[in-house]
Amino acid sequence: MSGGKRRLLKKKLQVYSLPQSVVLDFTHVNVLDYTVVIGLRELQQEFQSQGRSLLFSGLQPDILQILLAASLKDFQHPQGMTTANDLYDDESIEPLLNNAS
Repeated sequence: MSGGKRRLLKKKLQVYSLPQSVVLDFTHVNVLDYTVVIGLRELQQEFQSQGRSLLFSGLQPDILQILLAASLKDFQHPQGMTTANDLYDDESIEPLLNNAS
């Protein structure tokens, strides 16, 4: 593949890159069991291995305590979507916030 075609392909792939941050809205979550906590830990590890962030938003106090006790590495839990948006000066989070409702 020539250099020009390679640059064009790279430019097109950048348009379709995955978001650097994902916000999980826990507003309507009242209960978490052990299996869910393990799954969230694995999901967070996968995101971190790819250089991405996983944010937990809208946590009820009991759910927050469970996740804090789980000792998730780099656990980020802003108090609302606006705060989550403020954490990152990154346009990749904007579509997620606009489609969250």
